[in-house]
Amino acid sequence: MSETHRAWHTPRPKVRDVSSPIVVGDYLFAIDMKGNAVTYDSRSGKVLWSEKIPGAFTASPVESGGLIYINTESGETLVIRPGPKFDLVARNSIGDRTGELFRASITPIGGRIYLRSNRALYCVGAK
Repeated sequence: MSETHRAWHTPRPKVRDVSSPIVVGDYLFAIDMKGNAVTYDSRSGKVLWSEKIPGAFTASPVESGGLIYINTESGETLVIRPGPKFDLVARNSIGDRTGELFRASITPIGGRIYLRSNRALYCVGAK
């Protein structure tokens, strides 16, 4: 890709990444495997905030209702409001089994959230 086609570029630390970033409105959210979360201005690439979130992350974040949902490998789901400052709306746990791993991305649909671990499939929401 040539410079004329690149809107912006910003260097990142050398860390292992598995998950894809997500854009919600004007904000690009990314998180690495060690929980280093960053939000960029999606138009300029400027770093707006960075936060160390405890946990191991391999799933990609998803958006539902204007909020970002991301789960840790241990089954915690974080809900983050996209914006120029870090805003953790909620943090919930599911599962409590030794060795249970949540590496798949969350699927929010129809007022429910579906999560998959290596041992079970969970549905959270109205019955």
